[in-house]
Amino acid sequence: EYTHPYVIGVYRGGILAFRDHIPGQLNGMNVNSIKKGESCMSSYFFAYSSGDSSIETAAIKAGITKIKQVNYFVDAIFFGLIKHEFCTIVVGE
Repeated sequence: EYTHPYVIGVYRGGILAFRDHIPGQLNGMNVNSIKKGESCMSSYFFAYSSGDSSIETAAIKAGITKIKQVNYFVDAIFFGLIKHEFCTIVVGE
């Protein structure tokens, strides 16, 4: 719901620019060492997009085998029409 341009511009504010962190739920398991991995995808002018914002990619990048929390980050310019970036942040061990 947070990645749709209409929601960003009307409900969440920021028609020209929008940036938000969306926290996920804690898993509740005991995690000894905290690692943080991030995976992102970007699109520009609806003509070009690249990246992988999957949970799996974020976990692999940080060497995480037990996920404690998943958060999201959204960055958009002009309803996401000019630029739209979506990142997944994974925390765990």
